[in-house]
Amino acid sequence: MELIHPSTPPTPQADDWSLGDLYSKAYAIARKNPVLWWFSLAIAAGMGSYNSGSGGGNSSSKEDSQFFQDILNSSGSDQAAKVLGDATSPIFMIFQQIIHAIPWYFYLILGIELLALVILSIIIAVIYKAWAHAGQLSGVETSIRGEKPTMHEMSEKAFPLIKSFIWLEIVPMLLFGLLSVSLLGMLTFIFFIVPGNLKIPFGILLSLGVVTFFIGLLYLSIALIWAPRKLVTEKVSAQKAFGLGFHIAKNKFWKTLLYGFVNMIVALFVFGMAIGIPLIIFILLGGLAALLWQSVIGLSISIIMLLILLGIVWIILLTLLMGMFDSFKAAFWSLAYHKIKGKYEH
Repeated sequence: MELIHPSTPPTPQADDWSLGDLYSKAYAIARKNPVLWWFSLAIAAGMGSYNSGSGGGNSSSKEDSQFFQDILNSSGSDQAAKVLGDATSPIFMIFQQIIHAIPWYFYLILGIELLALVILSIIIAVIYKAWAHAGQLSGVETSIRGEKPTMHEMSEKAFPLIKSFIWLEIVPMLLFGLLSVSLLGMLTFIFFIVPGNLKIPFGILLSLGVVTFFIGLLYLSIALIWAPRKLVTEKVSAQKAFGLGFHIAKNKFWKTLLYGFVNMIVALFVFGMAIGIPLIIFILLGGLAALLWQSVIGLSISIIMLLILLGIVWIILLTLLMGMFDSFKAAFWSLAYHKIKGKYEH
């Protein structure tokens, strides 16, 4: 029997992954651990609260609407222009006086406060996302070991990893931004500075740069699949996890890209069915209610009430499906990482 020294890294196999095996195990983890769904939904809800705008309501009163209707319905464009001008001139003057009466430093303070609010929101969002991501992957790791994850355990394991996950969230994006600015600078240089007779060779160089940029972006995206899992499982530094993620991306580039494409196709199919079929049913029932509105109004109202009820149930089920599918994807890549752990990091 051949003995293997403990320090010897495992030998890479010809095929580390089986798509069917990964799918079945990831589905079992997502199905048996609903707490992962809620964690995914909490992430989506929290991030949505920072991205949503503060839409204002309609403050026009009934009298205001009637006033403008009277203007539009009045005879002759001259009369409408006169009425509109007479009505708006005093309001505009009052508005101007209010603006001029406010000191300039008030606007400066208001601008600083808004900027501070935006910066604070971004900081909170980054910290929250790092905590949520770390917690989700910690829960998946617990599930892979055959144990039941809990919200408390996931949160507790996530807190020590927040700083490292923030690093993985910010530094690669800064690198991507730097490369984007460099590419834009090259494009500007070629089109506005380089003489016409040299534009073709420089254009060829730029094309090669664009191809290299997108290939690098793919490598970066794949590395960011593996680096967080390295953080959660081995508690290494963010810099080391990022570097090891690139090592794995270099060796498993095409297979990871292929599996990512397959996951995208599966997502399109699942959510296409989950959205498309109910939408067709709603359209058919809505059309039936419209046809029966004149003849059997009671039945039409019943159909409309049924549509509202079905819509609420559909939204709830679709939200749960989103949480489950996100948990499935997290489990899929974590299981894939365990299959290649230690094989492609040297």
